[in-house]
Amino acid sequence: MYCSNCGAYVTDGNFCGNCGSPVKPALAGWYNTGSPWQSPPQVRYPAPVYTKRVLNVPDTPEKEMKRGFNRGGLAVLALYGSFSVLGSAFLYIAAIIAFACSSFAMGEFVTGDTWDALYEILYSSDAMGSPGALFVVLSYVVGMILGLIIGIKLMQKILKRINPVAPEVRELTPKEFFLAMAFTFGAWGLGVALGNLPDIVFPTESAGEQLYEALGMNMLPFYIYTIVGAPILEELSFRKVLCGGLSKFGKAPAVIVSALLFGLMHRNSGQFFLAFFGGLVFGCVYLYSGKIIYSILLHGIINFIASLPQLFALGNIDIELGWEIAVGVLGLIGVLFIIMCRKHPMLHPEPSPIPNSRKAVFANVGMRLAVIGGLVLTVFADIIAQYNAGEAGACLLQLFVSSVTIALVIVVITCTCKGKKQGVSRPE
Repeated sequence: MYCSNCGAYVTDGNFCGNCGSPVKPALAGWYNTGSPWQSPPQVRYPAPVYTKRVLNVPDTPEKEMKRGFNRGGLAVLALYGSFSVLGSAFLYIAAIIAFACSSFAMGEFVTGDTWDALYEILYSSDAMGSPGALFVVLSYVVGMILGLIIGIKLMQKILKRINPVAPEVRELTPKEFFLAMAFTFGAWGLGVALGNLPDIVFPTESAGEQLYEALGMNMLPFYIYTIVGAPILEELSFRKVLCGGLSKFGKAPAVIVSALLFGLMHRNSGQFFLAFFGGLVFGCVYLYSGKIIYSILLHGIINFIASLPQLFALGNIDIELGWEIAVGVLGLIGVLFIIMCRKHPMLHPEPSPIPNSRKAVFANVGMRLAVIGGLVLTVFADIIAQYNAGEAGACLLQLFVSSVTIALVIVVITCTCKGKKQGVSRPE
């Protein structure tokens, strides 16, 4: 009840506690100031402050997949840059030190191009027993190992934000491991047939083969790295970190992309086909078993068999012809096993459940840089190698093989990593 004279609120009683006037019935909120009746003054409150509300809208699966594969391409570029820079740096520094020491021992100091110094140390007639050559090879191997270790750490840091999911772990039975070995030999046979086509038609001695012959026993650290170190570090980087990290978007695109980038990392078409087909098998075996040890063992066995001619050459034993026949037989048997066991679940990783995954995989900056950069370096290295060999026919054939390499990469990009189609219902 309000006082009709002053408008004060009266809780109880018949008289106003403010002005003492008798209380008369009045409309709430009105008071009499004489004439006319007026409303009481309104209380002014501060104007409300409206803040912009940010909604945490989750990304679509396609956008998340695109961002994940973009990071995958950048991670491979970081790995490649790491081991290339450190390997080349250790090689240059070791060549300069070895050349300076040999010049000082001879009582003279020769200035010139570093590559001339390296050539003088490695290809000279006494390089077989030269401590400088052994020092250069050891330095290069150490640089490669350190570069790969740092590259793996960089890959893990780059791919950490996609929250990779580890594959389910299962033990391979002896039969399954035998099948994995057969599949590996089949992939190796296909890689040898395609990659070594120029050498088969036009036999030439590459610069690498000349280097192996000149260095002799000094190449032993490099062979040990090839058989033991390279399988461990390469499988950890390309299978466990890259393939395992991208498998959350689909096992099939993860296997294909990791194998493609693994092949391009070798920077020549001969090893590209070997690494690509082998990488497909290694990725399938890793995601099927969930254990990296199986792909490491398969990779190490293949590298050991591939290094046998050079290892026997250290003892002046030529097994080239027998080795080529054995590799051809093993490759043919492996291809037959792939055909007969083509429905085995090991060879069929799960496709991507995300629609339009093809665009999500390759339509990003990281993957484009990794693929295009790898292709350019591969084709350039092929042409330079055959041009230096001085065989025109081999050079033309190498161009053809390089074209096949480019075509294969385009086919992989175009026809693989295709997600499941999802129907769209029309409104009634």
